[in-house]
Amino acid sequence: MSDRHVWGMIDAQPIVFPARVHESSVAMLRYRVPGEALRAVVPEEVFPFAADDGGLVRVTLLLADYRSGDWGPSAYAGLTVPVVPGIAGVPRVPGGDVPSAAAIQLCRGVTNAAFTDEVMYWALGLSGALGELDVTYRPDHVAVRVGSGGDDELFVRLPRPPAADAGPVIQADVYTSAGKAPRRVRYELEAPVVPLAPESIVIETGTGPLADTVRALGLTRSPDTCNWGERLGMSIHRPHQLDLSPPGAAAPADARRTMPLPARQDQRATSYGPWP
Repeated sequence: MSDRHVWGMIDAQPIVFPARVHESSVAMLRYRVPGEALRAVVPEEVFPFAADDGGLVRVTLLLADYRSGDWGPSAYAGLTVPVVPGIAGVPRVPGGDVPSAAAIQLCRGVTNAAFTDEVMYWALGLSGALGELDVTYRPDHVAVRVGSGGDDELFVRLPRPPAADAGPVIQADVYTSAGKAPRRVRYELEAPVVPLAPESIVIETGTGPLADTVRALGLTRSPDTCNWGERLGMSIHRPHQLDLSPPGAAAPADARRTMPLPARQDQRATSYGPWP
């Protein structure tokens, strides 16, 4: 495959892009939140949040059960927030590549697989937490429990309608800034298209960063909209470091090369490979 790229190694396992998720279940709970309230809880870093004309920002509670894929099974819970990437919304990378996909930032993420957690930090530049996620499937509902540090953070119960075919493939560019190295990671995923009645969803919060953020933003109410899907595929493409220098300034000699990120305080990684 012409776009195959070996990033390096983590725990003696090669990290190859594109990385494939072969089967997943995904719920997207969408809310509109006042921008000022969001910034008070989730500070803007490199990329400003994208608000509508009324100052509202669409925040999505993302719940994903990646049942099989190149990095093994894992589950993820977190918030996605639309951002304005780069200078005047146009990040520059070699070749003048300007993204056309939705631009988002992941916030307060929790994953339950140590290896995936390491890949997300070292290769993708995504800061998050390693915790406990249990996804329980029943004929009529799905229950998701999220915990971290021994605390129960979040419980979500969703109705489980008959699984529909996967929706269209959509693109999302995830913007990251761990280690002060802004990057863009393109995701291609089959969209969850089964709508769920917002009032049928149960959300309970406990203790922890994700729970505190959900509660502070008022996301325990019924979402504005919610979609569910099963048997969905996804591809994660090679990360690109961004040149955010002012227009007219010289781009770095190789803006795709990333310096090694700062060591994690908990030292979970046993070995990692820098960008080749």
